[in-house]
Amino acid sequence: MSKVSPRLTLLTASGVCSLIVLDTNIVAVTLPSIARDLGANFADIEWVVSAYMLAFAALLLPAGSIADRFGRKKSLLWGLGIFILASLGCGAAPNALLLDIARAVKGVGAALLLTSALASIGHTFHDEVERAKAWAFWGACMGVAMTAAPTLGGLITQYLGWRWIFYLNLPVGLGL
Repeated sequence: MSKVSPRLTLLTASGVCSLIVLDTNIVAVTLPSIARDLGANFADIEWVVSAYMLAFAALLLPAGSIADRFGRKKSLLWGLGIFILASLGCGAAPNALLLDIARAVKGVGAALLLTSALASIGHTFHDEVERAKAWAFWGACMGVAMTAAPTLGGLITQYLGWRWIFYLNLPVGLGL
């Protein structure tokens, strides 16, 4: 069995975490378009964000245990699969209820992704200086994703439609 390079581990972990941050922040810009298109009221739209965040936050600790028990790589792959399938469900949702449910499932995938990615970085870089550089790179990726999300969300929503903010995760996630 070949050993994965530390650089590839860092790029993959930073990529999946950036995907989570991008997804979390890109949705806020599109909420008015989603509400109009689905005929949703304020409570329905509030759950687009809340269902995701509730599932994500509630499952962070259990997801860490799953990654410890079954392996970081397996947990990351399962999380990515769940995240991608839930993104497809979000984009195809015919109503607010199914969108909210798909967002909750997406939060499950995000929790598996985040915990396994962070653990992978922590277990890959042992030298203090290299570990500091790895965390700095990871943090920079998070900052770029967070900063780009509102503009990217606005452009996608305006030119392609709100459903594409979710479909965007498909090629990006499969590329990781």
